[in-house]
Amino acid sequence: MSVTFEIPRTLEVGLVSLDQKDLMPISQALKKVGLQNITMFTELEKAIEFAKGSKNALLILDVRSQLDLGLEYLKDLKVDSECQNFPVIPVVKAGEQTAVLTLLRDYGVNDAVAMPLQTSSLVQAISRTLASFLPGEIEASIRAVRAAIAAERFDAAASVLSRLSERRKTIRTELGLSHVSLAQNDLDGSRNFLGRAKGMDPASFGVQLAVLKQLLRERSAVGEIEECIQSMLSRLSPPGRIAQILKAFYRSGRFADGLGLSVSYEKDFSVDPSLKLWQAKLALKCDRLDSALQLLQKFHSSGQRTFESLNMLGVINKRKGKLDVAVRAFEEAREMNPGDYRIHFNLGMSFEEMGNEPKALEAYQSACEIAPDFEKSKHRLAVLIAKRRAA
Repeated sequence: MSVTFEIPRTLEVGLVSLDQKDLMPISQALKKVGLQNITMFTELEKAIEFAKGSKNALLILDVRSQLDLGLEYLKDLKVDSECQNFPVIPVVKAGEQTAVLTLLRDYGVNDAVAMPLQTSSLVQAISRTLASFLPGEIEASIRAVRAAIAAERFDAAASVLSRLSERRKTIRTELGLSHVSLAQNDLDGSRNFLGRAKGMDPASFGVQLAVLKQLLRERSAVGEIEECIQSMLSRLSPPGRIAQILKAFYRSGRFADGLGLSVSYEKDFSVDPSLKLWQAKLALKCDRLDSALQLLQKFHSSGQRTFESLNMLGVINKRKGKLDVAVRAFEEAREMNPGDYRIHFNLGMSFEEMGNEPKALEAYQSACEIAPDFEKSKHRLAVLIAKRRAA
């Protein structure tokens, strides 16, 4: 059957090369068929940010010279519950398409293109990928599941995933069901679904990460957790994975264990700048303010400054009584992300402690406008308004 899905001319395409291979033949082929919104990347993390920020994007990932690494990245993208699920097409050597697609079938990757490139083959791959992704029932269902999980409507997420699993069990359906069961404290159910996913691809980082989350929720011994992490690191360890590992500790409430293990594995993770940020988050949860501050300073000295790191910097300095420093950090964070109610609330608290009630009122009002249901902002705003009326 021929592909009839028309490629939208507004499609944004990210071309990614893991070793700076020449991507011009692909770029020229895309422009030849009318696609002009093309961005080239040599760092996958930046390509992911590009795709996450667009609802009309496609990644073409050149994995010819680093096939194992590229396949690991593709698998991560397709099972990471924190990452927007988006269409990806791998570029492989001639003759490798069948083998690669066999490995990626359960991850929702259904097309690959080979070099040397034929424009017609590239167009067909893009058409088929978009036809299955944009209006496709399975991908639409996966997006509905992610939205339901984000809203903590776990029964709705489980219902959609169960229907998909009945039709065809894949890594994504079984890991999704495991994640939902874990969120509902159904540890036996989670273990059952995880076993199915593990049977499909036991070496997948996504599966191993789910195993780690299971162990953490089951309050397993540190030794067993260390063995799991060693298994995760025995294969490829691309940048960005430290965040996923430490996030698992953070969300399970095992802050001290996560901080201690992150130090033990610092040599393995040293290439990842997010290590210091996550260590700071864990240290803050352990009330180790000085350690958290030092770790944040190291993160910032690497040239990284994020909304999250600045918000944490403000929180630490506020708790240490350095309100001027806290306000400066919160204000810088607000410039980066003015639509986050938490930063306005934190500013309000800082201004209130400084005795600057007009500024505090303004910040609380902003927080309430952004998040009308956030009770803490509503309460502090009501208190200040009542205080003004009484005066």
